[in-house]
Amino acid sequence: MRLGTPQFIGERLREAREARGMTQITLGELLGITNRAISQYEKGLASPHPEVMKNIPDKLNLPAQFFFTPLPPQEEETTLFGVLGALRQ
Repeated sequence: MRLGTPQFIGERLREAREARGMTQITLGELLGITNRAISQYEKGLASPHPEVMKNIPDKLNLPAQFFFTPLPPQEEETTLFGVLGALRQ
């Protein structure tokens, strides 16, 4: 069984971090974890423990649901802001 946060989508973490202009190191420091952990989350090799997950939306100023919303198909180019608009509807 995989420990962490079920159904967390690591690609969303990468998208949000990059949209905020943060490095993995910076986000890791804000969350009190290593940049290696951030990398593993983004690649889908691990997911954040619930305590870390509580802090991710706050540090990236996004709703928690963003990190559980699947990415659109590749042919569509949806920006972070387009997804946030869809979440508000």
